[in-house]
Amino acid sequence: MKSAQGDALNSTKINNEYIGGFEGGGILRVMSAVRGNRKAKPLGLYDPTEALQFAERALQTTRQENRPFPSPMSGEDYHENYYYIGQAKIALGLEENNKNTVKEGMTILSNAIERLDDLEDMDELPKGREPETAYYKNLMKDLVNKGNSCIKQSNWQSCLSKKLDD
Repeated sequence: MKSAQGDALNSTKINNEYIGGFEGGGILRVMSAVRGNRKAKPLGLYDPTEALQFAERALQTTRQENRPFPSPMSGEDYHENYYYIGQAKIALGLEENNKNTVKEGMTILSNAIERLDDLEDMDELPKGREPETAYYKNLMKDLVNKGNSCIKQSNWQSCLSKKLDD
């Protein structure tokens, strides 16, 4: 991963700025997943600030057709981008000992879950991506539950760190 990341990230740049590229953020979403995951610390790949930057840029990806999906989709249609923004905010809040940043991440995730519930009720989930969307919705719920179980405790930071590191 370390040896490939430079080339992969450079492939998403135009005029030295990251673009979302293929499939609602593609490699930026992948890199956000790694950078925002505390388990990547021993590998030297953990960087929640970069994770947030990558996920926010992936979310901004413009609508385009991505085969085999029947409709053009933007970064907002790849709902896992919201998961990675929430994950990055929570990781950043832990690193900075900032409970408010953790709460922001949890709010982003809760809002995404609500949006997915509404889209599901209206039968408007992105066609062809239902399994991935359901998977990430469950990850969002799990992360919110972990946060909720710790955030009101006086030792919230160590509690949440332990839950995320397990």
